[in-house]
Amino acid sequence: MLGKKDFLLFIVFIAVIALSRFMPHPWNFTPVGALAIFGGAIYKNRRSAIFFTFLALYLTDFILNNFVHRGSFTGQTGIIWFSNYMIWVYGGFAAMFLIANNVLRRFSYSKLIFGSLAGSVAFFMITNFGSWLFFDLYTKDFTGLISSYINGIPFFKYTILGDLVYSVGIFFVYNKVTEKANVKNLAYA
Repeated sequence: MLGKKDFLLFIVFIAVIALSRFMPHPWNFTPVGALAIFGGAIYKNRRSAIFFTFLALYLTDFILNNFVHRGSFTGQTGIIWFSNYMIWVYGGFAAMFLIANNVLRRFSYSKLIFGSLAGSVAFFMITNFGSWLFFDLYTKDFTGLISSYINGIPFFKYTILGDLVYSVGIFFVYNKVTEKANVKNLAYA
């Protein structure tokens, strides 16, 4: 199990990343996917890592859905506690977490890049499938499904870039702050 210093650093990362969602950024160029990758790689206690990551995601979604992007939810009245799209987004982040937990058992930056790219692809596939399934933007046939993936491509490049840049950055900061000379077995430290 990671020590108190590592856990506190993880909580700080969650807080900073949650707050970053309120700052202007290109669509999907966020550190949230990198947090899922980081949590999946370093935290042996998966339940705690997933819980805190998704708690931060849910709380920021609650604020964004009710106050920042409220106009996007014209069909819903009252407080938006949960919206259909959220299950697909959270599923995408859960996939990233699990990919990192498997790929980064023995850490290297090449494995981090592979895990980040694989996580980005999984997120893209899951969230665009959800868009096709739940939104009226697409016909409910194979053509509509393909259209949802094609229309997601402009956002996908930012997902890839954000996941890569922020993943490398988070691991670099983590390694410097914790002064780990050898980070070969982070998940089992």
